[in-house]
Amino acid sequence: METKLDKKRIEKVRKSCGLLNGIEVEAEGTCGGLCLAWKDDIKVTLRSFSKWHMDVLVKEDGNQEDWRGIPRDHKRMEIFRDTLEECNLMDIGYSGVWYTSERGNLPETNIRERLDRGVANEKWRNLFPLGNIHHLPYSTSDHCPLLINTDHASKIYRVRDFHFEVWWTMEDTFEATLKEFWESSSEPLVDKLRNLQIGLTKWANTIKGKKGELRKRLTKELETLVKEDRDDDTLSKIIDTKIHLNMEIEKDEAYWEQRTRVNWLRYGDRNTTFFHNCATARRRANSISKLTLDNGEEISEESAIEEEAKLYFENLFTSKGVANPREILEGIEGSISVEVNERLQALFKEEEVRLALKGMGPTKAPGPDEFPAIFFQKYCHIVGKEVLGYCLGVLNEGREADSVNSTNIVLIPKVHKPTSLVNFRPISLYTVLYKIVAKTIANRMQEAMAICIDQVMNKMGFARNWIEPIMRCVTSVSYAVIINGSRGRAFKPSRGLRQGDPLSLYLFLICSEGLSALMRIAKKKGLIRGAKASRKGPEISHLLFADDCMMFGETTEKGARVLKDILQVYESCSGQCVNFGKSTVFYSTNTNEESKAAVLRLLGIRSSSSPEKYLGLPNMVGKRKKESISKSG
Repeated sequence: METKLDKKRIEKVRKSCGLLNGIEVEAEGTCGGLCLAWKDDIKVTLRSFSKWHMDVLVKEDGNQEDWRGIPRDHKRMEIFRDTLEECNLMDIGYSGVWYTSERGNLPETNIRERLDRGVANEKWRNLFPLGNIHHLPYSTSDHCPLLINTDHASKIYRVRDFHFEVWWTMEDTFEATLKEFWESSSEPLVDKLRNLQIGLTKWANTIKGKKGELRKRLTKELETLVKEDRDDDTLSKIIDTKIHLNMEIEKDEAYWEQRTRVNWLRYGDRNTTFFHNCATARRRANSISKLTLDNGEEISEESAIEEEAKLYFENLFTSKGVANPREILEGIEGSISVEVNERLQALFKEEEVRLALKGMGPTKAPGPDEFPAIFFQKYCHIVGKEVLGYCLGVLNEGREADSVNSTNIVLIPKVHKPTSLVNFRPISLYTVLYKIVAKTIANRMQEAMAICIDQVMNKMGFARNWIEPIMRCVTSVSYAVIINGSRGRAFKPSRGLRQGDPLSLYLFLICSEGLSALMRIAKKKGLIRGAKASRKGPEISHLLFADDCMMFGETTEKGARVLKDILQVYESCSGQCVNFGKSTVFYSTNTNEESKAAVLRLLGIRSSSSPEKYLGLPNMVGKRKKESISKSG
């Protein structure tokens, strides 16, 4: 706090408050003066100070995170939390074991607690965005040593060579610079975009340093103008200065919006401290500092983590071989008419490509080329000719899409502090050029889907000329896993569809038709019986939604064996695998225990008497529908 007191008077005030420990910097006359005071149970380490600042490290024992620990004084903990909030201090996180203190050598007396934690203000977190506290191993004490890791960010997070910034499009000189670069090159589109990255990076470096200075100058000008008497000239200058200042503020908002990946700005949240903290927190949460392998070994070297991630996803997307799909194809019914095929095979037009581009989210996360959709949408009058020509070449002329079909796999944590790759959700990020091609095909495919891959589509009646461009999109993909901002080595998959790909939804539905075909064949042969929603209603053998399936059958050994055989045939032919760990079997109320046990032995999955929710709603609803729905909310 600023005291405006000399050292002797500061010390007197501090002691009268019962604070025996303190650091004082006396005032110069009636200006300045600093004081920091604390109680005996708090440890303060002074790092540096001047008449304007104090850099200190504060440590206090007191936390509610424990295992078999003694309950804490709630009043004291509440005061401590209020202090953290008042000082704008946040937990900076930790690595290593979750506890910092352990005592008791017997299982029944063993107590583990997290008594120590590190907190920091906004400036420190911005300076060290990935800094944290590392809990070191200990042997001579019941407390583990704490290591403040401030260079974590520089070691673990690499700066990308190129990243298209949305705020560039708000700069007056951007369009002219883009046009000059674009028209001066006669190379193919992909090479042109690669060279454009270099040119735009150089241009951005020339204006980036001037942004902060410009905003300060405009703010100072506005402060001067509002103090002057109002006349036409002054009012005009005030309005003009406000317009330019607001534009600089909007550029900052665009910068942070691009990093939070949440559309709060759309709903009125402005460029606030909370907004900045969300971007920093997102970056911290998505970083990977260590992984635990299947054999229990821990790895923390970035190169080792990258290699492990590559091997994991390479294995995941590598086909183990598929069986002859003849049995599935027998149940596929031809449903695509000659007229529909003629419309599907017609040459694609520029309007369809433009419509696909227009339908994309402008600032969605970009692929390996780092150009978001807004670049192609806003400057279509400059780059549109080459983009349209390239996409129509892939769609109409059979040009390969390998050069634009590389994909970044970004890992999003599914749990707090994940340590295994199983606990990450892989998100595929691909180039806008590929997305235009895929979305153009998908838009046309909607008609056919209203009335699976390759052989299944052929059996359904799709023309070969329509199947081939789809298969080019599917088979030309390559993957690279992003670890802490660093792109790993690329690999070619031999199975799997990308989440978020405009084609994936339709292709997955077509593949699922194989499972439906097997269920139809079994039903025709009388091997399975479905369930009726009403007495006169049809028998329902299965329901599909996205990659989830609900199957109905008799609670007998025969019924369970038929369902298991169907799933095994579908797995061997499609390459898809049933996740039995997430599968559950339910029984009707009149099912005896002997039948339940027989079904469980055959299927090898867990049973449940209380149906779980699906998409927030109950799977089964009885007579009290209103009560069931209200409970699910």
